[in-house]
Amino acid sequence: MSNDRTENKTGAFPQTKDVETDKESIEHLETDQDLLKEESETLREIEELTIRTKELDDELHFAEADLKREKALLQGDIQEEKKLEEQLSNLTEKVEVLLTATEEMESTGLLDEDKVKQLLSKADEKWDEEIQSLRSEIEAKQKTLANLRKH
Repeated sequence: MSNDRTENKTGAFPQTKDVETDKESIEHLETDQDLLKEESETLREIEELTIRTKELDDELHFAEADLKREKALLQGDIQEEKKLEEQLSNLTEKVEVLLTATEEMESTGLLDEDKVKQLLSKADEKWDEEIQSLRSEIEAKQKTLANLRKH
């Protein structure tokens, strides 16, 4: 008589129920193995993300330090620009006072016209040079500020 079941080591035929239970156990093991592979992959991805997060934190730290340094430089440049504007304003006031005094001296006859023209010409040249120098400094600082603001 032919039977599809084979003998086990004890010489007895395995029970069909045991074979089905073994198949279920194997399926559960395979499912567990698949889950472990997925968990392992997930852990690897988490580790990669953790490393990338650390790298991004480092980049952020360096960027914050750069920003702080640039902000300090910018504040220094702003203070310098304010000083230069104040100097320019003071020089303008002095020129106006000198021009007024010269005009008064000329009107009272203390200065003849040639001397006045000569003094005014020299004063104008001197003040124009100083004003132009201050304007150049202000323009340079403004360009630097504009460049810093772009970044």
